Amino acid sequence: DSRDRASLYQHPVSLECVLAFEGTDRKDPSDWYSDIDAASSPFCEMAEAHHGFKHKLMRMVSSADYREAIRSNLGYCSALTVTGHSMGGSQAELFAACANRQPKVTDPVIPDFELISFTTGIPKRLPDFYLPPSPGQFFRNLETGKCLDVRGTMQTQSDTPVDLYDCETPWANYSKDQRWKMSAEGHFVNELSHMCMAVDNSVDPPVLV
Repeated sequence: DSRDRASLYQHPVSLECVLAFEGTDRKDPSDWYSDIDAASSPFCEMAEAHHGFKHKLMRMVSSADYREAIRSNLGYCSALTVTGHSMGGSQAELFAACANRQPKVTDPVIPDFELISFTTGIPKRLPDFYLPPSPGQFFRNLETGKCLDVRGTMQTQSDTPVDLYDCETPWANYSKDQRWKMSAEGHFVNELSHMCMAVDNSVDPPVLV
């Protein structure tokens, strides 16, 4: 769900990381539904877990944004601490318990573990996602209230689709890919990638990229 949040922080010297899960958002009804969904549900082939918290966690770790921005970088941390507040604390406990499993090669595939586990590598400094706010402007659709956004998390690849997404606050960590400037030549330039918006006519109907 686009409203769910998890963030990865890294110490610049020790290269240790903290993965933090967001707590219950009072303005997000899906969070409240997850809080009260207290039925038991099998989790990571270990034990029964709170169904709402498990479902929220697995939906997040299954998302493309999580895979691209967080999971792909976990292996470069010299150590990982998982934390969270409120519902996020429960998600952190479930994540840590499953990630620390050590299944045998002969064990059957555990779907939850496959999504949560990660391969460790040589620790290195991760690229900065949390940059100071930039001076570009947001373009908000008056009908939907959503903003023009580059699809994905902090995406800088050429030909990435542009669509409407929940508007970030100006001081939010991920707001830079929603900020645009008009160049002297009349092009809309994204403040994160410094690439120009264009129309892809190779598909029907044409899309913004």
